[in-house]
Amino acid sequence: GANSAVCMARLGADSVFCAKLGADVNAKDSYGNACMDRACLQARQILPRPNSDDRLLTDELRHDLSRIFDLLKQNGADMSYTAPNAFGKTYAEQYADEAVGLFLQ
Repeated sequence: GANSAVCMARLGADSVFCAKLGADVNAKDSYGNACMDRACLQARQILPRPNSDDRLLTDELRHDLSRIFDLLKQNGADMSYTAPNAFGKTYAEQYADEAVGLFLQ
């Protein structure tokens, strides 16, 4: 829907802008989140939820999210980082049972 398009546009624009400026994608915001944390949290807002069919993972959305997550990885996102509130799990482990996990491999 419109909200997913706005969310996707903002996530994509912010990620591309920061990466092109050479920003440290592993720097933490005031909440302790790195760019990958923010990307995962934003993507969860628009991706299908487990055991629910209220949202679709379209080809366009898959392409856009792949581009964003790949950009973060190519710019040095620490995929082995374990957030204090993630119970010692990496991003891929933390989101393994959710649609966002598809983009963290």
